[in-house]
Amino acid sequence: MARAGLGLSVFACSFAGAEQETIEPGEPPNHQPSAAAVRFTINTADRHAISPYVYGMNFVEQGGSPPGVSPWEGAVVPPEVTMNRFGGNRLSAFNWETGWSNVGADGDFSNDAYLTSNGASYNYGSAIGAAVAGRVNASFANNRGIILTIPMLGFVAGNAAGRTLGTTDRDRNARLAEHFYANHAFKATPLSLSPSLSDRDVYQDEFVHWVNQTWPNHATNARQPIFFSLDNEPDLWSTTHKEVQSDSADDANRPRLLTYEQLAETSIVYARAVKSVMPDALVFGPAVATYAGVVSGGRYTDRWHDDPKYGQQNFLDVYLDRMRQAETTHGRRLLDVLDVHYYPAAGDGRGEVGSDRAVQSDSMGRARMQSPRSLWDPSYVEGSWVNSVTDGAIRLLPRLRAQIAAHYPGTRLAITEYYFGRAGDITGGLAQADVLGIFGREGVFAANLWPNADVSAAPYNGEGKTAYAYAFGAFRLFLNFDGAGAKFGSTGVAATTSDNTASSVYASLDDQDRVIVIVINKSKNISEPATISISDARALTRVVGVYHMAEGSPSPIPVSGANVTTVGRNQFTYVMPALSATVIVLAPQ
Repeated sequence: MARAGLGLSVFACSFAGAEQETIEPGEPPNHQPSAAAVRFTINTADRHAISPYVYGMNFVEQGGSPPGVSPWEGAVVPPEVTMNRFGGNRLSAFNWETGWSNVGADGDFSNDAYLTSNGASYNYGSAIGAAVAGRVNASFANNRGIILTIPMLGFVAGNAAGRTLGTTDRDRNARLAEHFYANHAFKATPLSLSPSLSDRDVYQDEFVHWVNQTWPNHATNARQPIFFSLDNEPDLWSTTHKEVQSDSADDANRPRLLTYEQLAETSIVYARAVKSVMPDALVFGPAVATYAGVVSGGRYTDRWHDDPKYGQQNFLDVYLDRMRQAETTHGRRLLDVLDVHYYPAAGDGRGEVGSDRAVQSDSMGRARMQSPRSLWDPSYVEGSWVNSVTDGAIRLLPRLRAQIAAHYPGTRLAITEYYFGRAGDITGGLAQADVLGIFGREGVFAANLWPNADVSAAPYNGEGKTAYAYAFGAFRLFLNFDGAGAKFGSTGVAATTSDNTASSVYASLDDQDRVIVIVINKSKNISEPATISISDARALTRVVGVYHMAEGSPSPIPVSGANVTTVGRNQFTYVMPALSATVIVLAPQ
């Protein structure tokens, strides 16, 4: 995982002629709504597909583990979640055969069997591939897909010693020989479902073969797909996996940093290994953690480093170019989905929105609810350090799409780790709802919430069910808002608001061709009057249901449909409760 506070953006770009809402660092806008109603405008003829995979999380199958057991600390993940991801720092040195992994900098750099057995949380046994099988089977049992990680670090855990292995360079060769197995993309001999556990070699094409034989035909199964990610956050390996990537000569100024060419070529080799066995499987990469990872592939310490071949070119530009060239060379697409992680750097000058332990002032809450705008809005400058590098609005998703269009058209986009903070508070819940709506509208292919809540922060008292309550409620707004299976549709329609600061709006058509509208009021202690105008050939005369999430109600609850008033053909008014997200279901007679 990437810790909260490691912001992400892409290359600097100015928006000539665009009027920007500039925020002084440390103080987000204290928006006061005008006397006029917020105006929501919806056009059902202007449509876009919404990927079902944007409603994902990491380590979904571990939800419901007892309090005190990571990662969800007693929280029960909504069963409707559509995509699981088996990823994070531990997967870079994950031995699929035995289930052993290395905790890296998240702990004491020790090898252990945590991913196979975590005591009170789960116990997958010791069979070959058990750690993977437990997660895949649990995902399929709940009709969701899964992203599996392909380690590329070069070494995987060779035991479950459970003790600090050290990170010094002088002991590196001995440490790798004693505690690690060599990790390879390809096996020269025939692939087996029962690989040797004593040969000190692990092969990733053999892993993909085992996956494909155990769960055949899931590369193309739309409801229960198996995707593959090319490792996890390689831009941070020099710190997160220092047990493998020790500083050269133990000099902190000489970390073992990958060149662009090394990371791109390694990705190509392991992607080829996946495609050689499952040619239809979708491959994600490079899963970088930070803004610096996007720009430089992690080639930095306390200053920017020039790549020896590509200088200061944007890393993702080079990565996409190399993957496009590799398709020509090898005769098939090797990268299907460009994958980055996003932990916002916005805040109120006393902390960042992703820090659950920061003082949760009104200004922090406002910053959190505004921070999703950095995913798309050219008029919004959040005032974080990221903006000092981008020299203006971040506009993360449009920028990444522009890089794809310029360097490898046809590549899809994923955000497989993110967290906007305080998932147990209404501001975190509204930010999460906003993010899910943005992902669907902006054409993201897959997205996975990372379990990054700090359950020790007040007032959670170590309870994950409290620390994640509102974020989970946001997922239910989209996936099961009436408690009986009704959900936001897979066909999105154009929806805009007259006030992006005070509100957000998303709309879709569901499988009954009803119009599903989600409106978000970001104003505290102020009920916002709203007018809703819908362009639709039909006369929408029935308010089928109204459900909202608000302070004190983390899960959507039904409210009176009379709160939505018809004022003309396909014209409605609704007074949005303060700090709330509301689902309104409209249908023709």
